[in-house]
Amino acid sequence: MSTALPPSQGFHYPCYVNAERVWTTERCYGLHIRAVLSTDASRSLAHHFTTAAGDEWDDHPHVLGSMCGSDTQVRKAALAAAAVARRPWRATSVSTRLQLAAAVRMRLAVHQDTLIRLLMAEGCPRPMAEWQLGAMLNALAPAALQWYATQLQQMPQSGPQQVVVRRRPDGLVCVDPPRNGPALCGLLGAMALFAGNTVVVRVPRSMPVALAYLLHEVLIPVLEADQVPAGVLNVVCAEHRNCVREWLESPEVADICYFGISQRGRSLERECVTHEKKAVLELSGNDGVLVWHDADVSGAAAALAECFHGSGQMCLAPNWAVVHPAIAEELIERLCTLAAKHRPGLPEDPHTTLSPLFNRGGFRRAVSECQEHGAQICCGGRIVTADGTPAHTGLFAEPTVVRVDGLRAARLLSVVQEETFFPLLPVVVPDGSDGEDTALLDAMVDLVNSNTYGLRNSVWARDPDVLEHVVSLVDNGGVLKVNTSHIDCPPHVPVGGGTGATSGALAGANYPLLTTTHLQTVAGDF
Repeated sequence: MSTALPPSQGFHYPCYVNAERVWTTERCYGLHIRAVLSTDASRSLAHHFTTAAGDEWDDHPHVLGSMCGSDTQVRKAALAAAAVARRPWRATSVSTRLQLAAAVRMRLAVHQDTLIRLLMAEGCPRPMAEWQLGAMLNALAPAALQWYATQLQQMPQSGPQQVVVRRRPDGLVCVDPPRNGPALCGLLGAMALFAGNTVVVRVPRSMPVALAYLLHEVLIPVLEADQVPAGVLNVVCAEHRNCVREWLESPEVADICYFGISQRGRSLERECVTHEKKAVLELSGNDGVLVWHDADVSGAAAALAECFHGSGQMCLAPNWAVVHPAIAEELIERLCTLAAKHRPGLPEDPHTTLSPLFNRGGFRRAVSECQEHGAQICCGGRIVTADGTPAHTGLFAEPTVVRVDGLRAARLLSVVQEETFFPLLPVVVPDGSDGEDTALLDAMVDLVNSNTYGLRNSVWARDPDVLEHVVSLVDNGGVLKVNTSHIDCPPHVPVGGGTGATSGALAGANYPLLTTTHLQTVAGDF
């Protein structure tokens, strides 16, 4: 393995293999969001990267941090270390591993201010940075860990025999976080180690500094302080295709946790089956929200407006709504009022809720498609600059609300049928041909269930009979929220998982300590 001296200061990190920090000669750099928002800065940075020596990049004002790249030798060493650590680590008691998880949560709380600052520097508006941190803390909350303890081992009564039903670790788990939300997803994947798995985490070469910080400043110190076996956690930074090829070919790897778009995830799942590995997939989402005529319109509108946070670039944001015609106009009016309050700008500005949009071309095409099919653009619809000025070259999109009349029309629009990763919310309003009362409710539920994706869905209604009817019939999705925020993740409620194109064959809500384990029953006189 090639070695190099560490930088003297800043957010610069090595690979982590077999409990050793490996400083290689290759470096992958993460940029501050200002470098993206400023044309002059982008040109300056491009020139600097072209002309400067490697270690001179560390102190560039638009470089947020770096991590050492991982060649084939380093990546294979990480897999070998994780393979050796499997036996001693899985022999560690469940209570000990969950105590480590609690210690990670405590250290995460200590480092939360810096982590939020790094997430904002990477382009995440403060409200979404705080949401990510809250989701991390809740995933490791005492109530969640206590529940995991009950799921990982149970001792049911079974006559004269002693019976233990337990979940055993799958073995070596490799984690491939996405480019959006890498810190949160990386932590969720790494939580597999608390189930007794050993873990290799790939940090993308696009270098999300917050993820590297989370691993090196929060997770690794806790493991080292408790003197867990070397190799339990390994961290590399490399191209996705190189890592996945090596993981598939390695006989030591049991599970691959992949976060990304459905098409690539489904393809990876097929390869995993061929190589006798489990694919734990977190793929695209297309969340629907059903709003009945007696709903709390203000609350429903607030939950739907969560679509606009971070410019809609999160999988579990509400993507579309189907709303009873009796309250549709009021709801749309409230939505447009809330949409107007969302602002572009630098993430550290407390008024900023929108982030630069990756797929501006897709946003433009979606607006055009809605107009061509007769849908009404109720507000928004334009590309804008950081100060909100409409401009074709802008990096942001206005929060957009679209009214779609009729369930039949909704099934023809890609913005209803497919995942969108921008701040555009179609509101589907049934018409007279869609029935009334029970027939209409069933037709609205059918629209939710016919969704080929299945991350989260929500329902807003007051009538207990209506709620019971909807809850009993909606089987699409890993999470169904009732009269509450669509995106919040309190303890016991998972961030991910789902059905259909959202998760592949391993369908259902994703609890990391459960999806990377398998059931085993021990029975007899012992």
